[in-house]
Amino acid sequence: MATYLIDYENTGVKGLVGIEQLKEDDLIIIFYGPKTGAVPFDEHVKICQAASQVKYIKTTKTAKNYLDFQLATYLGFLIGKGEKGPVYIISQDTG
Repeated sequence: MATYLIDYENTGVKGLVGIEQLKEDDLIIIFYGPKTGAVPFDEHVKICQAASQVKYIKTTKTAKNYLDFQLATYLGFLIGKGEKGPVYIISQDTG
C-alpha cells in the first residue's frame, strides 16, 4: 500500500497524472484550499474512477506555506500511527 499526499493547490491537475494506474490498496489524499481552482470535469471523472481510495483535506486559511504545513503535519500523523508502505508527497514546491 502506498499513500500519496497531493498538494493540489500548487500542482493542479498535474498532481493527478497516473491516478488511473494506482491499486485498490493505495490511498490518495488531496489537500486543497481557498486558492485552489476548479477541477476540470474530465479530471473529476478520473478521480471517481480510480481504484484507490481518495480522501480530501480542505484547509481554510491562506497564509504563505499554510497548506504545506498541513500536509507535513498529516505526514507526521501517518508516521506516528505506524503507516505501512511508502508515502509520496506530490508537490511543485521548491523549498
